[in-house]
Amino acid sequence: MVARRLLVGRDEELALCRRVLIDEGRSAVVVAPAGTGKTRILQQVLRNLADDAVTEMLVATRSAQMLPLAVVAALLPSDAPAPAAPVDLFRAVRSALEVRAAGRPFIVAVDDAHLVDPLSAALLHHVATTSAVRLLVAVRSGEPVED
Repeated sequence: MVARRLLVGRDEELALCRRVLIDEGRSAVVVAPAGTGKTRILQQVLRNLADDAVTEMLVATRSAQMLPLAVVAALLPSDAPAPAAPVDLFRAVRSALEVRAAGRPFIVAVDDAHLVDPLSAALLHHVATTSAVRLLVAVRSGEPVED
């Protein structure tokens, strides 16, 4: 059995994420230097919200940055036909996420979001602005980020 590590001294940040994501229904961004615990905050927020929302953790990497949609692969419906245009895929993903959410909030956490490819960034923006999806995004301070 793997023991869960305690997250100490972050009660204020965890409460703020809960308020923004659940109570206010908005997205949140965690910005901090490398090695300061952004990943652990995202993980703990998702654990804390598991009873109140559907959650999904995505992790961007430098190696996947060159592969369109790599970071959001877990969100892509397995039965989606090849889209004629990205907007068709975006709509299919939005519909699939709405079904998964079943009326509950859907929190998509993206760790190392400064490494997200442009098409994944556009898809995440689309679902966050047109559905019940709320984003919890971790970004390394000082890094450029896709729109």
